[in-house]
Amino acid sequence: MGSTWESYLGWTIDEKATLENVLLSTIEENVATKKEQSTIVMLGCNHGNISRIVANQLTRYKPRIIAIDNCVEALRKGIVKEETIIHREKISYQYGDARKIGFHPQYQNIADLVTLNFLPSNVPKRDQTILFKSAVNILKAKGKLVFVDPDP
Repeated sequence: MGSTWESYLGWTIDEKATLENVLLSTIEENVATKKEQSTIVMLGCNHGNISRIVANQLTRYKPRIIAIDNCVEALRKGIVKEETIIHREKISYQYGDARKIGFHPQYQNIADLVTLNFLPSNVPKRDQTILFKSAVNILKAKGKLVFVDPDP
């Protein structure tokens, strides 16, 4: 087990890859059906590894990706990594609290897809309802909410 997440969750590399593949295939299913450019908001993006995977794997669909996290240091790492990636114009890294961002007017009804990657179990139980309400507020009328979490 190499990364902090794998150690924290007690996952093997294969288990982590399987979850990432499920997430990626779910995102691709939804993006592929759109005639116009899709907007994907990834809440709790950390340093953006999954955001970059999505951008690289879905190049032909040209999605607009907004990667949001409340850890400035993680976002900085993501931006530094992004400088060496071809698809950097697709990802906008932004600072914000996932529990609050959906209540700001500029983030309401903007996304075709919102992801919560390993986020619900890292938010205090008392804040989980507000987290999901915030995420739903970001979605367009027929948008989809996708989350992967080890602790349902």
